Amino acid sequence: MCTGIPVMINGRLVFARTMEFGIKVNSELRYYPTKTAFRAPIQVSDDGTTEKNGKSWSSKYAILGPNTLGSEQVIEGINDQGLNVAGFYFPGYAEYEPFPAAAEKEKETIGPLDLTTLLLTTCSSLEDVRVTLDAIHVCPVFFAPLGEVPPIHWIVQQETGEALVIEYLNGKLTLQENPLNVITNAPDFTWQTTNLRNYVNLSAINAKPKDLVDDPSKMVMGFGQGSGMLGLPGDFTPPSRFVRAVALSQVAARFAGNEYPTDHDGAVNLAWNLIANINIPIGAAVSTEHPDELDYTQWVSVSDISRRRYYFRDYDNMDIRFVDLNKLATVTTPIAFAMNQQANYQEITEAGQQLSGT
Repeated sequence: MCTGIPVMINGRLVFARTMEFGIKVNSELRYYPTKTAFRAPIQVSDDGTTEKNGKSWSSKYAILGPNTLGSEQVIEGINDQGLNVAGFYFPGYAEYEPFPAAAEKEKETIGPLDLTTLLLTTCSSLEDVRVTLDAIHVCPVFFAPLGEVPPIHWIVQQETGEALVIEYLNGKLTLQENPLNVITNAPDFTWQTTNLRNYVNLSAINAKPKDLVDDPSKMVMGFGQGSGMLGLPGDFTPPSRFVRAVALSQVAARFAGNEYPTDHDGAVNLAWNLIANINIPIGAAVSTEHPDELDYTQWVSVSDISRRRYYFRDYDNMDIRFVDLNKLATVTTPIAFAMNQQANYQEITEAGQQLSGT
């Protein structure tokens, strides 16, 4: 359960996303420089005894992004060319390509957890992504820490806002343009965008009063502000989060007026405020089959793609931190940054100031 939501600033994309899961993902932020060697182990059995030689490659571009569950690969991130790739859980719908019959094609085979890293380290544009996807096979590779083949779909974005959604449906690759730059989980992207037709009535503008009894003095008015958004779904299902993310990002862009940010720091701040409407508090989403699995927002990130900055906060520490990919350009070995940290509350007791005239 994750949600991605955009902010555009001066023709450049800032992208916020949440990471929810039912078990601790224990992410850390990874930096991989150019010339880092990668290998995609192809584990085809759930006991880990059968493994094929998957694709091996060396990174052309430096990347920055978080891993999950101890994986060497990142689940999302940015690269030094201005490409953003993010994977989102896609249960019940992801169906990858079959393993190639020819042994020599195994070396162009990867698992779903490898795709984000491969695209970030080898692609500088959406066109590069299309070419790369045509040349590889993404197959159902078992991931032991999760106990299954990870069901994932992806959004790939250029800093100028062009975006693709990558989905493997019925064993075949599906690519779709995503001008909304919004993504959640299942169902598939086509279904999610079709479902928006149920909410065309939503508006940032309050509903007009109605005269129900032919007496203008007894007009029926909405309660307070926000009546134009009456009906906006507030639950945490992927379709509802998709609608909410589209509605919030659209009204912020269209109606914020003079309050809409004019610089990147302001855009990052707006992204944090938008994604705050999507966060899932612990205890609000509990698995039926596994009551001890609580889906909640474990971390949230904001990628300022054109500035190559990756901002994040985690469940235990709401302080926003960031790493600047540009400043790592001279670092030639992979490094990791801790994401899970205890809160460091700032006390301002001694900073109070005397009120004038009192």
